[in-house]
Amino acid sequence: MKLLFDLLHPAHINFFKHLIRRLRSEGHEILLVCLNRGKVPQILASELPGFAVRPIGCYARTRLGLYFRTGLLRELALARLVLSAKPDVSVGVAAFQTGALSRLFGFKSLGVHDDPEYKLAFRLCRRFLHRLVVPACLGVSGPNIVPFRGLKEWAYLSPAYFRPDEGALARHGLKPEEYIFVRDVDTSSLNYRNQVVNNIELLYKKGLCDAKVVLSLENKAIRERYTQWQILEEPVGDIHSLMYYSKLVISSGDSMAREGTQLGVPAIYCGQRLMRANQLLVELGFLHHVTEPESILQGLAAGAFDVSADEQRARRQRLLEQWDDPNETVYRALMELAGDKGP
Repeated sequence: MKLLFDLLHPAHINFFKHLIRRLRSEGHEILLVCLNRGKVPQILASELPGFAVRPIGCYARTRLGLYFRTGLLRELALARLVLSAKPDVSVGVAAFQTGALSRLFGFKSLGVHDDPEYKLAFRLCRRFLHRLVVPACLGVSGPNIVPFRGLKEWAYLSPAYFRPDEGALARHGLKPEEYIFVRDVDTSSLNYRNQVVNNIELLYKKGLCDAKVVLSLENKAIRERYTQWQILEEPVGDIHSLMYYSKLVISSGDSMAREGTQLGVPAIYCGQRLMRANQLLVELGFLHHVTEPESILQGLAAGAFDVSADEQRARRQRLLEQWDDPNETVYRALMELAGDKGP
C-alpha cells in the first residue's frame, strides 16, 4: 500500500512518527510531504531519518497569504503530486487539503483532529475525509468519525513510547527541576490570530525574566524580547525530556501546554483559546488555564503549581490505564479504510 503523509507542524510529525516507522517495517511505501514552515523540514528529517521528504508549499503570515499561498497554491502543488504518485491513502492532522483531493481523484483519506473550535478546518475535514479520528471528549459523531479515549499527544508521550532521558539536559547546561520550560507560540496562524495579547512577553516584563527559563520560541524574529532566557534552536534533540524534567511548563500555545500535562509536569496554558481538548485536562486537575500574568506569578511564588516526582509518575500511570493508544486507533482505522469503500 502506498501511503502519503502530509505533515504541517512539528506536533504532526510527533503524532505520526511511530506509526510511520511501523508501516514501513510492514512493507508499505511511505511518501512524506511537509509544509515549509519554520524548521518543520529539518525536524522531520531529524525525527524520521532515512525517509525521503518532499516540502510542498510555504507558510504565510497574513490572512490573504494563508488562504492564497498556503491554501490554493499549495493545493495545486499537492494535486500535481498525487496525480503522479497515485497514493492509496493520504494521512494527516487537519488534513482537509489532501482530503479534498482524495474525493476528486478517487483515493482514500484519513485525518486526525482535536480542534473543532477552529471551525472552518474542522468542517472541511468532516466533509472531505473518509475517516476522521478524534478524541471522544469532543463529543463529535458521524459516519466517518472514529473516536478514541484521550488526546492526540499521547501517541508519542505515553510511557509505552516515551522514556525521559536526563542526559538530554546536560547538552543545555540544565539540571532537573531547576528551570521553567516556556513556549511562546507564533500568533500569525489562523487559529491563534485573535490572540493579540502576548502573555509570555508580559510575564517576562513583570519579573519572570529573572527566573531560569528555557524558551521554545516559534517566531525567532522576536528573540531580542527575551535576552535573559535560554532560547532553544530547532531541531531540539529530545525536547520532551527537557519538558519532563522542568519544574513547570508555561505555554501560550495549546499543544505544548497539553504535552507538559501529559508528561505529568504542572502546566499552565496562558493563551486565550477555549478548547474542549484542554478542558479534559483542566477537569482532571492536571492543566491550569490562567490568562492573567499576575496570577501566574503569584501562584509561582506561593508554590501553587508544585507537583512531586511521585505525583508526576502517578499522573502518567493514570492516563496510561484510562486512555487508548492513538497509534493503535489510527492503525486500525487505516487498515479498515484501505479495504473499505467508506462513507
